[in-house]
Amino acid sequence: MAESAGYAKSSGGRKPRRVRFVPRGACTIGIAVHPERVEAVRADLDLNVLDACDVPFRRADQAALLAAVSDACTRLLPAFGGSRPVGAGVSLPGIVDEERALLTEAPNLLLDEIPLGAFSEAVSAVRAADEVCFENEANAAALAESWVGASDRRESLAFVSVSEGVGVGVLLDGRLYRGARYRAGEFGHVPIPGARRRCNCGSIGCWEQYASQTALLRLWNARRPDLDGLAAAVTAGEARATRVVRVYAAQFAMGLRNVIRCLDAPAVVIGGPVAALSESLVEAVRGALGTSPMESPPPRITLSRLGPHAAALGAAVLPLWRRFPVVSL
Repeated sequence: MAESAGYAKSSGGRKPRRVRFVPRGACTIGIAVHPERVEAVRADLDLNVLDACDVPFRRADQAALLAAVSDACTRLLPAFGGSRPVGAGVSLPGIVDEERALLTEAPNLLLDEIPLGAFSEAVSAVRAADEVCFENEANAAALAESWVGASDRRESLAFVSVSEGVGVGVLLDGRLYRGARYRAGEFGHVPIPGARRRCNCGSIGCWEQYASQTALLRLWNARRPDLDGLAAAVTAGEARATRVVRVYAAQFAMGLRNVIRCLDAPAVVIGGPVAALSESLVEAVRGALGTSPMESPPPRITLSRLGPHAAALGAAVLPLWRRFPVVSL
């Protein structure tokens, strides 16, 4: 799993030996729970995706969800060739309450208070991994973003995870901030001015109703709306596609201002399926934010290095952080 990487400088005494991971020396499993599908990946220690699969399930059906988790793990097992992964991580679209060992407040799943142990049993039942770790999906993605190459892992950043919902993973001076009740970063459920759409959480005007993948595809409204089709249309310079991205970016920026002003993080990373829009999205968001004395100088706004598997790779990094912590969880 590790190899020598030479020696570091020393001000006296022996030079310290550097050690680095052998990326293919071990692997990890990442399981991301989405509202109607379970995504699973097998990744190496550099979080390169080696295998991936998707398993659909019926929303609001806990038994179907847990069966999909087991099925996804089972589909990955042949790729291991008899070897065991370092562990498995599960990223969840809701509040991961470690004290009560529950997934709570998961409105996009239409479920509430699922014991974390039920997910562990679903993974261990097919002997996919002995250790199973859990985290909110935006928090997990923020950790993974740091793992794959942040220039300074002590840096503060806000990872805006955009899929069927919107959440923000917060790293403050390299430490994951969960909040007193594990609710930190729930900016997706902060109302934005003038918004009237009802959210699955029961509130009206939540940011995620205007900034999620679902909201973007609603604007696109093609016969078969998908992000790849929209991205291709933007690349081809289609006027309507460009206009859709501009309108979406304006909606996105309305909530992003809250993130920037509340956290004052030097870096904002946008991740999840919407990253398929590449730099066109980042440029549109920067333009929509404009300039304001309260946001000057503006933070660095970039796309995630994690690609479309951000949530699953966020899960995959969890057992690695537990075993080889670069910064504290």
